[in-house]
Amino acid sequence: MLAGILYKARTDTPWKYIPSMFGSLATLQTYWTRWRKSRFWEQAIGALAQEGSTPLLAPPPPEIKLRCLIEPQTLESECHSDRSAARGSPGALPPCPPPPRRARCPIPRCSRS
Repeated sequence: MLAGILYKARTDTPWKYIPSMFGSLATLQTYWTRWRKSRFWEQAIGALAQEGSTPLLAPPPPEIKLRCLIEPQTLESECHSDRSAARGSPGALPPCPPPPRRARCPIPRCSRS
């Protein structure tokens, strides 16, 4: 019963759309009206406000796995920019390896006729 009334208050659903699992709509409306007129809700909220609250424990942080994809062009440009200044110096770095060959797209290109 109380769950049905709290559902109504929480969702602001019209009475006729309250799920039947909460019981008869007429009964829910009767209790709602009685408790509202008797100021039951104000008394209940006031009593709960005077009680000490229990601190909630924070849930553990989720485990996060990252997958990074790096484009070969980015690596190539970084490699050459770092090594270009070193050319001709006594401790010059060897040249960068060639970038990997790209696989051909399996979808043939369209041609306009």
